[in-house]
Amino acid sequence: MQENSKLSVLVIDPNPGMRGSLQNMLNLGGISKIEYAVNSGTAIRQLTRRSYDIILCEYDLGSSAGDGQDGQQLLEDLRHHRLIAPWAIFIMLTSEAVYGKVVSAAELAPTDYVLKPFTAEVLGARITRAIERRAVFLPTWQLVAQGNVREAIRSAAASELAHPRHALDFARLRAELHAQLKEPGEAEQIYRKVLGYKPLGWAGLGLARALFAQGRIDEARDTLQMLISANPRLMAAYDLLARCHEAAGAHAQAQKILEEAVAISPHMVRRLRKLGEVALEAGDAAAAERSFKQVVAKARYSEFRDPEDHV
Repeated sequence: MQENSKLSVLVIDPNPGMRGSLQNMLNLGGISKIEYAVNSGTAIRQLTRRSYDIILCEYDLGSSAGDGQDGQQLLEDLRHHRLIAPWAIFIMLTSEAVYGKVVSAAELAPTDYVLKPFTAEVLGARITRAIERRAVFLPTWQLVAQGNVREAIRSAAASELAHPRHALDFARLRAELHAQLKEPGEAEQIYRKVLGYKPLGWAGLGLARALFAQGRIDEARDTLQMLISANPRLMAAYDLLARCHEAAGAHAQAQKILEEAVAISPHMVRRLRKLGEVALEAGDAAAAERSFKQVVAKARYSEFRDPEDHV
């Protein structure tokens, strides 16, 4: 309890009643350093200024900000723009009805999910579990932050054996670090070993990325097509499949794949921008114009605006 008093928390929730309820629950657990954001935009501005130990984020952020972002898309933006450290604890609050859809769509998973309704005891237990998990991974993450990636791979391999409960997560981290070192062959081996154990979406996507990085475009494309068939909401798979078609000069097919992705998940500005660029390459000026108009409209509310979107 006393240790919890040192923790800083950002609560992201548009509902004032829920923000108050979360404050009471956190206070019961000895946490008093709490700040609030009502939507993705205010959250991003706060995270630009400072870091927090824990982020509690409502999945359904509503559309009051006009950006249509949900909690999962906010998490992806925060990771993409490196506004939160790898060891930041990000807990998603969601209903059971939404949970299955969210998990199947997420390449970047939060630290944990808490299903509503929940009690202060449940939230406290999840926070405790997340803090314990962070302690296990922190030595490896710190090596990465110091730029000592090779030593971080060795640390992850040792931790994989020492902490079997987290073995898959350490294997994933090792594969990602090999990819960072431009060693896709080593990453491929790890992903194939994981897939031999369990058909996880992130492992299939990682395998496709490793194949693509080795120039094995056809194998990557086939892997992604099977992956999307099994995980039709794994949006990052569509993005990479479109790149495979682009690499093969099939711009119209790349456009079709991105259009399918946008139909499922219409609010990701980076994907809309890419769709416009690919449509131009495919000679479909009308589709490109539609996409760029959506980019401009949605980027008005985004903290990550690109001036070229208005050219």
